[in-house]
Amino acid sequence: MKVYYIPNGPKNLASLFPSINWSNLDQYYVEVTERCDGDTIATSNINNFDGDCCEDTVRLHFQNYSGAIDAINFKMLIKEHEAKSTQYQKAPNYPLVKTEHAASRYNVKANDTLTLYNHDYREEDQAWINELIDSPFILMEWLGTQGQDDSYIPVVIEDSKMLNHKFEDRYQYEVTINVKLSHEKYIIRN
Repeated sequence: MKVYYIPNGPKNLASLFPSINWSNLDQYYVEVTERCDGDTIATSNINNFDGDCCEDTVRLHFQNYSGAIDAINFKMLIKEHEAKSTQYQKAPNYPLVKTEHAASRYNVKANDTLTLYNHDYREEDQAWINELIDSPFILMEWLGTQGQDDSYIPVVIEDSKMLNHKFEDRYQYEVTINVKLSHEKYIIRN
């Protein structure tokens, strides 16, 4: 069995189809056909847009159950920054020196948590979304700044539950996940 990776994200396809305005699409899919008779060989999932393709979109690439890399878009709901540290207290000197700390913090670690949301997939797609939730390997697309190329940043999904089947509103499924950057920021090294 052979596996072929066909990048089907809008950024990948934009260079192949420059006449398409990707922000005007509601949904699309990629179909691979034979050259001779036009038979369909493979079809991607339907990629849905909620009307604004490229604003506040976070694209996650994840290892699926087959070991291949898949990708899915989310909208960012919340971006939080959190810092944790250890504090220490030293005895005050006599006479008191006002510019010296009596209480201070060390071992300061900081990280960002993103709350992401997607409502583009139906009940029959929930098994595929489970593969994202279960994935041990996830990368988030990062737009290069200050002359750097676009790249990927490793992230970790916080443990969570996901609703795969419900009785009411069966065809409206919302996926909300929290992801943290894999590398914490160590602010003070002492």
